[in-house]
Amino acid sequence: MIGTSKGKGKGWLKESHLSIVSILGVFILWFLVTRDGLGIVKPVIFPSPFMVIEAAISTSSLIGTDVLYTMFRVVCGLVTGTVLGITVGMLVCFNNKLYYLINPLIESSRPVPVIAMIPFFLMWFGIGEIGKFLLVTLGVFAIIVINTIEAIRNVQPIYVKAGQTLGAGKKDIFSKIILPSIYFAFDYSSLDRTDPCLCCDFIYSSRSC
Repeated sequence: MIGTSKGKGKGWLKESHLSIVSILGVFILWFLVTRDGLGIVKPVIFPSPFMVIEAAISTSSLIGTDVLYTMFRVVCGLVTGTVLGITVGMLVCFNNKLYYLINPLIESSRPVPVIAMIPFFLMWFGIGEIGKFLLVTLGVFAIIVINTIEAIRNVQPIYVKAGQTLGAGKKDIFSKIILPSIYFAFDYSSLDRTDPCLCCDFIYSSRSC
């Protein structure tokens, strides 16, 4: 048993050393191909590690402000898209005519990635904050409205009948059966739809993280 534990310990050390060597190898290769090393690649295309460190230090005072700007866009778009998605989803589910009118539009837009809309929003709204806000809102709205519709329409009728049997009214059924189904259907997927905001920051933003 003692020999086995020693063997495991030595193996662990060797593996950890290999991990460190691989990371150091990447930085060494990075240094060699850039201007500070052999100068194979121009700094404009691939800056050296020291240039990256210098740039990070020189812009460190702006990072906090840029992060706050980005978080503000994300939070505003997330809240607005969620509220609109829930509202539209509930209206569509509780009105059959509205469902057959709007649902084809919603379903046909599902395969379209929100990031593909960035050029259009750039042309329509320019480089201001309103375009980035609407893009994030659209991304969150798209997934929330779909989840809301599917959650409400997938509520088991037996739950509604059981509630009515126990004397629950429409308000009780809505608050204790339908709303919880909407909540559990979100599955935090709306957070994935804030990635257009980050893309906007890279493409056209003067203040971002």
